[in-house]
Amino acid sequence: EGVKVAEGMRDSLDREQGDWKYYYFTGELQSEGTFQAGNKEGTWIFYYKDGVVQQQGKYLNNLPHGSWKKWYPNKQLWREESFIKGREEGEVIEYDSLGTVITRGEFIGGVREGKWFYELGDHKEIGEYRDGLPHGVWEHYFDDEKISFKGEFLNGIPINKHRYYHPNGKVKWEGAYRNGNKEGEWKKFDEDGLLIMSILYKNGIEYKLDGMKIKPNIDIP
Repeated sequence: EGVKVAEGMRDSLDREQGDWKYYYFTGELQSEGTFQAGNKEGTWIFYYKDGVVQQQGKYLNNLPHGSWKKWYPNKQLWREESFIKGREEGEVIEYDSLGTVITRGEFIGGVREGKWFYELGDHKEIGEYRDGLPHGVWEHYFDDEKISFKGEFLNGIPINKHRYYHPNGKVKWEGAYRNGNKEGEWKKFDEDGLLIMSILYKNGIEYKLDGMKIKPNIDIP
């Protein structure tokens, strides 16, 4: 439609070479950086329409490599992380638009590893990953720092006792897992701590509700 969307040089093989710029259809600069034989190389900068930097980082052979940063439209830092040949590596930190840390953790070889922290609105999670899967004890909190959940995982599979809590600190639900399935008695309590429901599980299937047998969808051996 006659709108300039990019400008730069191409070689005899029609590959981008040297400095290039890309534009929004409305004419504002969208991104700029360097190509070598058709691959992004070195520092690239991406912009919002008003010219504020959206993100900046480096490429190696068309893959993110080294430190990268992203910003909100209000220029507040959004995320900072690092890559090695396209895979996230090292610590990542993410902020909300006011500068509060909402995510912190580490990548090794592109997968989450070790201790991680998440916070969004009135919810916070703390736990560890192993090979990208939740592992060990995880805890969730309400915005007043009172615990809302505590449970254990083994390579992403829930195991042992899990508890959910009311905002006043009283247990809401509690029960155990075996091999990733609910097993045995799960209890539900009201905000005063009084038992209001009891469910018995076998291999993840309910077979008793408040002491009364129920017919499961799948036969239990």
